[in-house]
Amino acid sequence: MLALHKEGGVSGSDMFWGDVFIIINAISYAIYFILVKPLMLAYEPIHVVRWIFTFGLIFTIPIGWSQFSVIDWGSFTWKEYAAVGFIVIGATFFAYLFNLYGVHHLGAGVTGTYIYTQPFFAAAIALIFLNESFTIYKIIAAALIVSGVYLVSRKT
Repeated sequence: MLALHKEGGVSGSDMFWGDVFIIINAISYAIYFILVKPLMLAYEPIHVVRWIFTFGLIFTIPIGWSQFSVIDWGSFTWKEYAAVGFIVIGATFFAYLFNLYGVHHLGAGVTGTYIYTQPFFAAAIALIFLNESFTIYKIIAAALIVSGVYLVSRKT
């Protein structure tokens, strides 16, 4: 719903495809949680993350090598290296590690609930720190997120 309702100031040439990829990402992440749950019964989270990143690297190199090879690494300042390091290590590696730690110790349901409430918290933080507007679409989207998490987490 939020992807279909664009507020003023949004620009881009392929926003439709970006929205499609966001939906594919959410579906893929759900499948990932389903596939990783049995692995968490047999292995520690760090072991699983190591293999996920190894296979991810193998599949990503053929797709992204042409863009990676043209980066002018020599022109980077320490701030750019720190930003790349934070994204790769902090926001990616540790995010996956902590998510798998959650699956291992709390279960896929609780961890999935956390994952799918992230847009709600991101919107709340944007309202507070970035002076985003509070629209009816955001209220409805928040209600859908909360109700979806409730329906998935309730016992049948």
